[in-house]
Amino acid sequence: RNNAHAEAFFRAVEQNIVGPNGLTLQSKVTELRKVDGRWSTLPDKTANDKIEQAWIQWAKPKNCSASGLFSLAAMERQIARTVARDGSCLVRKIRGKQAGKFGLKLQLLEIDHLDLQKFEQLPNGNLIRFGIEFDPLGAPVSYRIFTTHPGDTSIASLQRTSITIPASEIIHVFLPKRISQCIGEPWLVSAMNSLQMLGKFEEYALVASMVGACKAGFYVKTGDGADNPMNGEQSDGGTFVQEAVPGAFEPLPEGWDFKQFDPSQPNESNAGFAALILREVCAGGGCAYTTISGDLSGTNYSSARVGLLDERQLWMTLQNWLIETFAVPIFEEFLQFSMLNRIIELPFEKFDKFNSPYFSGRRWDWVDPVSDAQALDIQIALGVTSRSRYCAEQGRDFEEILAELKKETELAKEADVTIVTKDPLQNAKIAAMQKPVDSASGSPITPKP
Repeated sequence: RNNAHAEAFFRAVEQNIVGPNGLTLQSKVTELRKVDGRWSTLPDKTANDKIEQAWIQWAKPKNCSASGLFSLAAMERQIARTVARDGSCLVRKIRGKQAGKFGLKLQLLEIDHLDLQKFEQLPNGNLIRFGIEFDPLGAPVSYRIFTTHPGDTSIASLQRTSITIPASEIIHVFLPKRISQCIGEPWLVSAMNSLQMLGKFEEYALVASMVGACKAGFYVKTGDGADNPMNGEQSDGGTFVQEAVPGAFEPLPEGWDFKQFDPSQPNESNAGFAALILREVCAGGGCAYTTISGDLSGTNYSSARVGLLDERQLWMTLQNWLIETFAVPIFEEFLQFSMLNRIIELPFEKFDKFNSPYFSGRRWDWVDPVSDAQALDIQIALGVTSRSRYCAEQGRDFEEILAELKKETELAKEADVTIVTKDPLQNAKIAAMQKPVDSASGSPITPKP
C-alpha cells in the first residue's frame, strides 16, 4: 500500500486486464435461415440485441452491485486489483427478490472475511482447509465467512462469528500456481524481498545524501592546546556532540582539528543499482520495466515493442483467466434470472441456445499504427484473417460497425452531403511506388542526407 512501484503494478493490472470500460460482451446466438434456397447458420440479431441491451442495464451500479456503489466494470477492476494484491477475492451471488428486478446482485468480499484458521476433518469425509470445505474429490462444498471484516476496529471488542455459505453462492477468484492450491498468493510475492531491499537502499542513500549536504566529520584533539573546551554538548561518555547544519562554518579552538566525513552521496552508481533491483521486481510481476518504473530514457521503438509484446501476451492470458473464472459463470446466472423474470423475453426452454457469450478484453494501440494497419491490410488481402475476427480481437462488433456505416451514409444522403471514401493506405502505396528502386535487388533506394 505504501510502495510506489507496487502501486504502479496494481494500476497496470487494472488498466490492462480490465481497462476503463470493463470486459466487453458480444452475444453470439445463431439461427438457421434459408438464404437463396440454402440453409445457412446466421447471427440471430433479435436475440443478440435483447441479451446485450439487458446486460448493459444490469451492469449499472444499482442493478448489479449489492452495495449499489460499483458498476460491473468497477467490480471487475476491484477484483483484478484485489487478487493481485491479496491473492484471492470472494464474489457472493445474492439471488431472489432481495436482488432487485434482475434477481441477481454481486457482493465483493476480501479474503480476510474467510476463516483462514479453520482446519477440520469432518465425519462425512470432507475436509475444511483455510475455512473452505472440500469433498473427497477436492470440489468446494461451502465457505466459512465472517459476518464482519476482521480489520474493522470499531467492533474489535465484539466476538466475531462466521456463517456457512454454500459454494454455489460463492465465486472464489484466484490464480492457482499449484494443482492442489486452496487459496491464492499475492502476485508480487516473489518480488517482495526485492521491493524491501530497494526501499532500504533508497532510505540509506537519502540519509547519506542528507549527511553529505551538511557539515559532517570528526573533531580531533591535537597539540598543546588540546585542553581548550569546544562549544557544544557532550555525551555521557564525554564525547563532543554538535548538530550538523548545512552551510555552517565555525572557528575551532587551539588544539582541535576537523576531519571531514564525505559519504559521496548521491553518486552515479545509485541509479544503476536501483534499476537492477527494479528489473527483478518487474520480472516477478511479469511487467515490462517501463510499465512499473516509468523510465523511458534508454528505450527506443524496437526495444519497447518487443517488451510490450511479451507483456501484452501475459495481459491477454490474464484476461482469459478472468473471463473463464468470473465473467462466464456470472453471465450464465444473469441470463437465467433475466429470462425467468421476463426481462429478456426469450423462451427459457432454449436457454442453451441463447447462452452463447463472447467476452473480450481491452486492446492496445501501437506507437506506429500505420505499419500495423498496413500489416492488417496485407493479411486480409491474403485471406489469412477477416474483418470480423479482427474486430472481435479488438473488443468490437463488426455488425455494429456496418450498422453505423449504413446510418452515416443515410444521414449524409438525407443532408445532401457527399462522403468521399479514400483508401487510407493509398498515399503510402503511391509514395512507395515513387521511390527509386535498385535494379539489382528491387528494393527502394533511400536517399542519403
